[in-house]
Amino acid sequence: MRILQVVHSFPPGDFGGTEMYTYSLSMELSKTREVYVLYPAYGGSRYDLNYLKRNGLNIYELNIPFSERIMRLFNFKSSYLDAKVEEKFRELLIKIKPDCIHFQHLIGLSASLIKIANEKGIPTVLTLHDYWFICPAIQLLKCNSTICKTTRAIVFSSLMHACMLPSNITENRILDLGCGTGILGKMIERKGGKVIFLSPTISDFELFTGEIRVIADGTSLPFKNKVFDYVVSSDVFEHIPEPKREAFIDEMIRTAKKKVIFTFSQVHSKILKNLG
Repeated sequence: MRILQVVHSFPPGDFGGTEMYTYSLSMELSKTREVYVLYPAYGGSRYDLNYLKRNGLNIYELNIPFSERIMRLFNFKSSYLDAKVEEKFRELLIKIKPDCIHFQHLIGLSASLIKIANEKGIPTVLTLHDYWFICPAIQLLKCNSTICKTTRAIVFSSLMHACMLPSNITENRILDLGCGTGILGKMIERKGGKVIFLSPTISDFELFTGEIRVIADGTSLPFKNKVFDYVVSSDVFEHIPEPKREAFIDEMIRTAKKKVIFTFSQVHSKILKNLG
């Protein structure tokens, strides 16, 4: 039996909750089944399927041009529908002829892959690890940590978790910790906040222009106590090495005057226990 696992990322590239769940399940299934894994990777100038064998798993990295990944941040529809991803997915189905497809996550790919599998009559399983299908902010939470009951995309800023901040943040100093390409911080600036962008590497800054840029380790911030009104961090925590996670949280709390707002993908119960 050939089983295809479809996920948004995979070890050793990422070690988030969904990634580790998919990896563990795939390794166990590979003892008695033929397992394939499909996930997106970014780089180059064209869409490509790259095959590699790792730990007995048949892995296909679907390379997506990095420029396309950036464009998705400015076009909401392209963040969940991609015709070129669909084309490569059809090619893969013809190539490996899976008996079953288990969709773990489709962020970075295309939500339409489920429909394609159904059209081809391939049995499918979908595991819902978060609220991505109904919430562009993924976590389905409002700024006061209550559940959001608006299950539709209102504005692009919510897609980047800016909806987690209070509506009136004019002149507030905000640290975007682990800012990546800076899109979240830019959305916060549009709401009037004064944003300091921080990343551990300079490469993340090459795709945007921020007023204040800081290269630093999030587990040892070069700032005084309570210097920011808010510290925000979007989908960074699960990528921090486990021994440093407590220090990462401590530093956010130490430098925030009003509130710390951070979201993360599913993580193991041991990590949640460490959060207290």
